[in-house]
Amino acid sequence: MITRILNIMKLSSEKIRVGFYPCCGEDILRPLKIMKGLVEKVIFCDKRRLNINKNEILDQVKLDNLPNPEFVRGNLRDVIPSLPEIHVFFYRGDGPGEGGSGFYLMGRKWLARVLEHFPEKNGLIITDGSNRESKFFAKIVRPEGYYWSAMGWNFQIIPPNPQAKHLAFIKVEKTT
Repeated sequence: MITRILNIMKLSSEKIRVGFYPCCGEDILRPLKIMKGLVEKVIFCDKRRLNINKNEILDQVKLDNLPNPEFVRGNLRDVIPSLPEIHVFFYRGDGPGEGGSGFYLMGRKWLARVLEHFPEKNGLIITDGSNRESKFFAKIVRPEGYYWSAMGWNFQIIPPNPQAKHLAFIKVEKTT
């Protein structure tokens, strides 16, 4: 599956590729395994203190040759503007209610802010559709693709990944 995504995205190894997973909670190892081969580093962000054993995670990262995790504690309003270029936006399991972020990151407002940090070519969104604007999300995952004319981004769904059920893989590119 990863090979298929790499071929679709035509990834080069010239620069360090970065993933970003906001509102991650304690969901660390499985996303690292899903993004293995796609990025070298994943920035995990949550406003709460993560109750995880970082040494145990780092041992698993070394053992399985997973992307390097970086942990950021902070509010998304402050974190997103300071992001480096990101190549994969990973987002799942968040909600609007108690315990959730309340940010609609798969909606127009917040997705536009995240996309400001994407490269013009070969970006990828991996999501379960959490905290989405339903009509907008339905557009970006339709089989024929979607062009967000107001922002100049093309979205193209990549066929389902049997190893990452319930997640959409969406190729994202800027058009000029």
